[in-house]
Amino acid sequence: MKEDVAMMINKNHSNVDKTVKKIIESLCTDSELVFEKHRYLKDYSSVLLIFERFFVKINGCISLTILLSQYDNTCYADVVISGGCVGICTKSYGTNNTYKKEAVELLQKLGFSLI
Repeated sequence: MKEDVAMMINKNHSNVDKTVKKIIESLCTDSELVFEKHRYLKDYSSVLLIFERFFVKINGCISLTILLSQYDNTCYADVVISGGCVGICTKSYGTNNTYKKEAVELLQKLGFSLI
């Protein structure tokens, strides 16, 4: 679903590893980091982070995936929410939007803007 995805950019970004550390510190207070993978090439680096959080409202977990891709001083962030739907109608009761909003607001504090 389109509402479960956010694309962001930071045009004055210098260090993807510092950003990753801040994201992990902030989100791991009530989420679990289940996967982290760094890739470094000559002029390009990327980091894939996958978090999981339990929501009582849906009695289940939601996954938050953040892909950071940096080239020169520009960093892109792709935020994807998955899971969290209950029943035949696949209702998330607002939990997906809550989790995505938290991630987007965190990235905005770190200098990213929605594109």
